[in-house]
Amino acid sequence: MEARLLVLKITKKLLIATLSDGRVVSVPIARFPVLASAKVEKLEKFGISPGGYGVHWLDLDEDLSIKTLAAKPIKPSPKRVQILTKLRVSLNL
Repeated sequence: MEARLLVLKITKKLLIATLSDGRVVSVPIARFPVLASAKVEKLEKFGISPGGYGVHWLDLDEDLSIKTLAAKPIKPSPKRVQILTKLRVSLNL
């Protein structure tokens, strides 16, 4: 049986999910561009799916599944880091 989302707390920088299997998962909001760019009022208006398999922000048209929230971030390859670094430098970011 897969874990279900019981509680979602939102801070300025984190989504903190309490799951039915006892885990508490903290995820940086920055991982989700739509959420990262949203105003606090919009972030606070969400609904947990009836089965607890995800969360939805109606005003932002954004959905996150438990799998997405609980997933470990993918570490980019050294080559990708090098390409992104060059791009940031060329764009003065």
